Amino acid sequence: MTETRVPRQRLSTEQRQDEIVRATMDLVGEQGVEQVTTQAIADHIGLTQGAIFRHFASKEAIWLAVVRWIRERLLSAVDRAAAPARDPMDALQRIFFAHVDFAERHPAASRLLTTTNAAVRRVLREMLDGYEARIAALVEEAQYQGRARADLDPGAAAAAFTATIQGLVVRVLVLDTRPSMSAEARRIWPLLAAGLAAPGANPAGDADAGT
Repeated sequence: MTETRVPRQRLSTEQRQDEIVRATMDLVGEQGVEQVTTQAIADHIGLTQGAIFRHFASKEAIWLAVVRWIRERLLSAVDRAAAPARDPMDALQRIFFAHVDFAERHPAASRLLTTTNAAVRRVLREMLDGYEARIAALVEEAQYQGRARADLDPGAAAAAFTATIQGLVVRVLVLDTRPSMSAEARRIWPLLAAGLAAPGANPAGDADAGT
């Protein structure tokens, strides 16, 4: 008896590009950046390598699409988290935990930081600059309200904020020294918050606000 092959569903260009981006994210999360090839991406979703290049002009174009995918979803996640915040310090806490949750669910987002591709690194740098500008603006607002230390450099505070999350990523996803990034984040946040808060303010708040 001959086997009847079920044809692959035809997808629009946008749908196929999204499928390729998600496949790339899966592979980066499992293997790291340097091990991912266009042939591996094609195999992962059952396409030919030629089909990949019908939707993206180059491998670099795939990486740039992955960065855009990460940027849009990360910023959307932190915006949703910050929306119900009572004040800027509460917003910072909610963003911190939302970012950690995103990094835990999408390990490729962090592993992509190791790429050596100059164009991709430039876009990542722009994304980080924009993200830290948001954090710095919240720190400034907290200073204006008397909730954050007046002597803080908002830019340096924003850099420390993102560096703390990146450190958690290294400890948990790369070095595998802790079982849960979220659990580790709950231990670390009070220390970061204490460094930001004005004297006499409640620095840590509710550590579950962002989860």
